[in-house]
Amino acid sequence: MAVWRKYFGPDALIFGIDIDQRCAVFDGHAGADRIGSQDDPKFLNSIVKEMGGLDVVIDVGSHKAKHRLAGFELLFPLLADGGIYICEDPHASYWPDY
Repeated sequence: MAVWRKYFGPDALIFGIDIDQRCAVFDGHAGADRIGSQDDPKFLNSIVKEMGGLDVVIDVGSHKAKHRLAGFELLFPLLADGGIYICEDPHASYWPDY
C-alpha cells in the first residue's frame, strides 16, 4: 500500500484487502487494511460501503481465476463512472500452482 500511497498521494483513500491475518499489522500505515477474502461478496460489499464507493480497483489477489472472477463480477459494476479496474499478474493464473 505504501507504493500506492506514494503514487496517489496523501489525500487518497486506500484500502488493502488480504486473507492473511498477519497483514492486520499494516492497518493505518499507508492506508486501511481489512482481513477477508476477495471471493466473499458480503465482505467486499462491506468494504465498498465503508469506502463510500470505488474509483480504482487494483487486484493483486490470489492469482486463482475463480477468485479474480468473483471479485471482478462484484466490484466492476460498483466502479464510479470513468473508474478503472486493474488485474496484476494475470499470467500467473495459468501456472500449475494457481
